[in-house]
Amino acid sequence: MKLQYLDVSRIPDVHANLRRAFLSKKTLPLSWRKTQIQKIKQCLIENWDTYFEAAKHDLKQTQLIARLEFSQCIEECDYMIKNLYSLAEKQKCPIPPVLFPASGFTIFEPYGVVLVISPWNYPLQLSILPLIGAIAAGNCVLLKPSELSPATSTWILDYMSKYVDKECFQVVLGAVEETSALLKLPWNYIFYTGGGRVGRIIAHAAAEHLTPTTLELGGRNPVILDRGIDLDVSIKRLVLAKFVNCGQTCVAPNHVYVHESMIEEVIETVKNVIVEFYTDDPQKSSDYSRIITKDHLKHLQTFLDPLDPSTIVFGNVVDLDDLYFSPTLVLNPPKDASISQEEIFGPILPFYSYSDLSSLIDTDLQERSLVICAFTNDAALQKRLISETSSGTLSINDALTHVTCRELPFGGVGSSGYGQYYGKYSFETFSHRKSVLHNSQRFQLDLRSPPFTQQKIDWILRLKKLSIPMHWFLSILTFLSVFTYIII
Repeated sequence: MKLQYLDVSRIPDVHANLRRAFLSKKTLPLSWRKTQIQKIKQCLIENWDTYFEAAKHDLKQTQLIARLEFSQCIEECDYMIKNLYSLAEKQKCPIPPVLFPASGFTIFEPYGVVLVISPWNYPLQLSILPLIGAIAAGNCVLLKPSELSPATSTWILDYMSKYVDKECFQVVLGAVEETSALLKLPWNYIFYTGGGRVGRIIAHAAAEHLTPTTLELGGRNPVILDRGIDLDVSIKRLVLAKFVNCGQTCVAPNHVYVHESMIEEVIETVKNVIVEFYTDDPQKSSDYSRIITKDHLKHLQTFLDPLDPSTIVFGNVVDLDDLYFSPTLVLNPPKDASISQEEIFGPILPFYSYSDLSSLIDTDLQERSLVICAFTNDAALQKRLISETSSGTLSINDALTHVTCRELPFGGVGSSGYGQYYGKYSFETFSHRKSVLHNSQRFQLDLRSPPFTQQKIDWILRLKKLSIPMHWFLSILTFLSVFTYIII
């Protein structure tokens, strides 16, 4: 299927129309935002069948994955519909008494016109969740879905555009040329999900206009299998997290560290669980997806080609025409091999044996990944991982499932990206928190006026340190006034 790309010459006009719509203040009423989110939900519910057909076309998407994406979007809609008014409430802030009778608060205001660039691996969820957050915050949005998932990208253009206000929401289909044209324009916010290489290009382009940006990137997500764990439960969670969507998940385990005393048992257990989940011929399993393109599949093969065949202990079955790459296990590949240096993003899982876990924490686990997964019952080790490692998420005794938790912010750190979203964090990400100081002209503390004697300066510095809510301060003054009146 081939996408109908938008003529590059029309992109500035699309941007200008969105800018005009935002300046009309159409997106500011909370009622308008809520209605748009309700329409997104309506679009999803009424057109599920056509979406699933598109998802199967692009990735041979399984029913489970498609349903999970769908439910994530529906739940995000429900969350925003229920909580939008409370999320948008102004928040009072304590003000130093030296500014009496001032009050302070913060409000959330939309950035303006937002560019969302989404990837191909979860094309619905990773397009619609940012869209929901951006609209909830009162922005106009231009969504640029991936050209590598043409059926789902076309579905978003054809169906979502029928429901959401066209003046405030536009979809642009295209590839490198169209994306480059988009990045030359002055956006008020850019939200990108994808790889680190393109993420750096986007960050550079955003810097030209001082545009705030969220980058949701990937990473070499490590897994630790500690001694004393329930191996059957742990391996089942590991295998599902790694091979769902054929390993093409940004939070999927990238490689596994196993204590040397249990490495053989772990490998055998992983093999058995793969067969249990996907049969001994995963190519025929309805639960096993495909690689997105032949180029991506060939890139995965470059990880294995240089290795000693003895290190490939399971799988490595490829059908280029079917875009099939079997679940593949690799044992202790060289540390200088590309498989040990790069993000894999496919169904290849390397295992590395270790003897000293403390040394592992101080070296390999210092890389800032999107997620670190640790299967361990050792409370001291869990505390060390929480305090001595840095990652977007630390998942203890589970893998992948943290992305289903709406109350946990999703995002990376360092090379795995920056910025967070999901639920209230989406609303905050796409909003500028503006500070407001409100004072009265009816009263002026003498402390604020020259001449500034040493006594005045001392009092100013004392009062400046006190940061209490103004209603408390007024209550104290009222109490002192009444008390003084009674005494006198």
